[in-house]
Amino acid sequence: TKKLEQSWFDQYRRTRFIGEVLRKIVHPAWHVVVEGYAYGKHTRPYTLGEVRQELFSALMGCIKEEQIKIVAPTSIKKFITGSGRSDKKEIIRSMSKRWPGLAVLGNDHNAYDAVAMMVYCLNHFKKGVKL
Repeated sequence: TKKLEQSWFDQYRRTRFIGEVLRKIVHPAWHVVVEGYAYGKHTRPYTLGEVRQELFSALMGCIKEEQIKIVAPTSIKKFITGSGRSDKKEIIRSMSKRWPGLAVLGNDHNAYDAVAMMVYCLNHFKKGVKL
């Protein structure tokens, strides 16, 4: 039980740290897109819930509710590739073809996910932006 208590406390500290950083860096004029839950075999629902709670707590202290958009992972995939069922490799391939400069990201699917969210955010909040 001691190991479980330690891992719980470590997770709590990491989650609080994320919230503290967000409170310092989020600008009131920003718009934020948050990827919705993606339930899979490696999902830990309690951890996701705790992190999500801290995220929204931090954001709501900095910006208005209408500046936050929660987007399903399938919507991001469809926006980028045309199909909500695309895998990580298809997303990277599609984005690299459209924006060759992204090659500097290598095969880091997390980096591509972040860029995809940014592009989606620009498209959603700034209508008329040419991508």
